[in-house]
Amino acid sequence: MKVKSAELKANLSRYLKSVRETKESIEILIREEPVAFLTPIEQKSDIESTEEKKKLLHLKQALAKDGIILSLDDIPTDTKPIPEPVVASDGRTDINTVQELRAEKDW
Repeated sequence: MKVKSAELKANLSRYLKSVRETKESIEILIREEPVAFLTPIEQKSDIESTEEKKKLLHLKQALAKDGIILSLDDIPTDTKPIPEPVVASDGRTDINTVQELRAEKDW
């Protein structure tokens, strides 16, 4: 279905109801030129994943301002907990080892 922006503005509730009930997208036109789609959301999980994508995009943009380029594909989608540091046989953990090595280094 195609609808002009003025018609959509005047009858937005009707078109939203139509999209919800028919699950069909509406093409929005400005002066006979397509500019957008009004598309139904399939499930609540679609909303949640969209919100997550927005958060990740915001993070990517914030990092880019500081010169850190990050691909959204590099961000893990699973939420596995970060493992506890492994304790070495002498009782040191990874962070302790790094700090000790830095302390020993004659800069």
